[in-house]
Amino acid sequence: MVLQPGKWINLIQRIDQPIVGADVVEYNASQDVSNLTALVAAKLVKEIAGMMLKTHGAG
Repeated sequence: MVLQPGKWINLIQRIDQPIVGADVVEYNASQDVSNLTALVAAKLVKEIAGMMLKTHGAG
């Protein structure tokens, strides 16, 4: 089963525990001719970073 980006974002936004780390495991720019994968990866990283701040605090 493959989750669409919106489902991943929804899943990330429902996390209620502190997030202490995350990884983008693989991104191959040469295979991303339309830059769609790059945009989705950037959005996911932004959502994860936002949830890190929300669940762990900014300082």
